[in-house]
Amino acid sequence: MLSTKFRPAKASLGVEYEVTPLREPVSSIPNVFQFKTWTHFLINREICCYFLINHAQSKIICAGGSIEKVTGYHETLYTDLPFTHFLNFVHPDDLYALRTLQALQKEMSQNLSQTRKINGCSSFSFRFKKNNESFIQMLRQDIVLQLDVTGNPEYGIWFISDISHLKSDNRVTATMTDENGDQKILTLPEKSLMQENIRLSNREKEIIYLVAQGLSSKQIACRLNLSFHTVTTHKRNIFEKTSSPNSNALIQFAIRKGII
Repeated sequence: MLSTKFRPAKASLGVEYEVTPLREPVSSIPNVFQFKTWTHFLINREICCYFLINHAQSKIICAGGSIEKVTGYHETLYTDLPFTHFLNFVHPDDLYALRTLQALQKEMSQNLSQTRKINGCSSFSFRFKKNNESFIQMLRQDIVLQLDVTGNPEYGIWFISDISHLKSDNRVTATMTDENGDQKILTLPEKSLMQENIRLSNREKEIIYLVAQGLSSKQIACRLNLSFHTVTTHKRNIFEKTSSPNSNALIQFAIRKGII
């Protein structure tokens, strides 16, 4: 099967990626009744778990199913926490690819109709660290349950399963339904995974240095004579650019790159 390289229509990310059509059309997806029956079967067989997502607040509302068996952690570890907490358990080498493919999927889905946003399903495969420090190959399937008034996802659900017995390579991949109703596989070329094109402004580097000094956002705002909102915006952009799920990961990144 041939892969074709594309660039996003808006080119806002400036990231080259590969799209490979799947053999099965989207029409092969079971109807709602079959889907619910199959989901019930999977969860009861202890090979799947789920997270209910509030996209508007970027939070995990609740979790259920065989969470401890699949992920190695109790459901209370995830409940009522931001998305970024989940990234703490993603393999460090997969973070950049995962976050980039999620951004690409989000950008491509903007062109879908509301019906296709609801009926479609995106999935991501990556390495996930269990509580025994070993890594599994995780499949996360994202389904939109409700859209807000602007047509963006408001509530959704993640179905999580361990596919280590099915996946032998470590390539991070994403699958989604495109504007024609066809399913596509998205991957990043190896050269895109090197993170060579990360550009940080002098202000962002200054904030990273202060984060490494242990200063809070409020303290950084006072030190740089900036508003608290401006500092939090800078930090959010820095985390996105460097694919850092938290301050510790950001500091490690800065040390590796010689920023501090």
